[in-house]
Amino acid sequence: MLFKKDSKNKYLPLSEKPDSLWFTIVISMCILFLIFIIVFTSLVGLVQINQNSMLPNFRDNTFALIQNQPGNIRRGDVVTVITPENYRNRPRPEDNVYLFIKRVVATGGDTIKFKLGEPIDYIEGTQIYIRGNFLYMYNYEIGEYVRKTDADGNYVREPGRYEREQGTHIPEVLLYLMPSGESEFIRINEYKSGIILEPMRFDRQFENSRYNNNMRTQLTQHREFVYIVPYGSVYVLGDNRNVSVDSRRYGSFQLNAIVGRVLIPLRRGGLMERVFRVIY
Repeated sequence: MLFKKDSKNKYLPLSEKPDSLWFTIVISMCILFLIFIIVFTSLVGLVQINQNSMLPNFRDNTFALIQNQPGNIRRGDVVTVITPENYRNRPRPEDNVYLFIKRVVATGGDTIKFKLGEPIDYIEGTQIYIRGNFLYMYNYEIGEYVRKTDADGNYVREPGRYEREQGTHIPEVLLYLMPSGESEFIRINEYKSGIILEPMRFDRQFENSRYNNNMRTQLTQHREFVYIVPYGSVYVLGDNRNVSVDSRRYGSFQLNAIVGRVLIPLRRGGLMERVFRVIY
């Protein structure tokens, strides 16, 4: 019990003071709030996204909450990982380094296979591609490509001459996964709404592979490339496959290079973003 001195220099219970109860409540709430902030910031972090490799699910110049030291990582998790250059060079774990934000598509022991599919005619400089004589355009409202229709709602089958001349003939790369312990490959759906921005193209992402010089050769000559993810590692790709720099270039990332698991993206300029930016 807390005490205070009266006019005769005698100690009396502080609770006899009229406003002492509210004072105690306020102090207790402040202490509890500080404890909550300390515990919360040790378990949850705030990261800023400065890349377009995870469109349309995570946008450039926005923030996201991450779970620090996430533990068990599963396929489909979105994680922040330290780039290989920074992972080798950083002196201490608490040093600020540039992070990737990517989606885990395979874990240790899983087998992934890239396979060349049918060629796709891309129209450079636009959000358009041609597949099977149909014209597709990117719909920003739903975050995926849809078949273009005319004024009557019919699918547009014959692109104009200018569009055909501007098109680029590039093969599509299909992605398959054989989970550890299984015996058959399953197709990873590249066109699931809200997950993948567009079909994966065989272009610079495969030409610039640093971790395996045979990757482009295997795809070119044998039309497929098979890779087994080492145990203690994960294979990550960006949702926006064609601009992402990820495991196709660097190979698998070790689990201790993972900084955290992304919990939720924060809407740009929203209340939660402003609150968490104050906290951190």
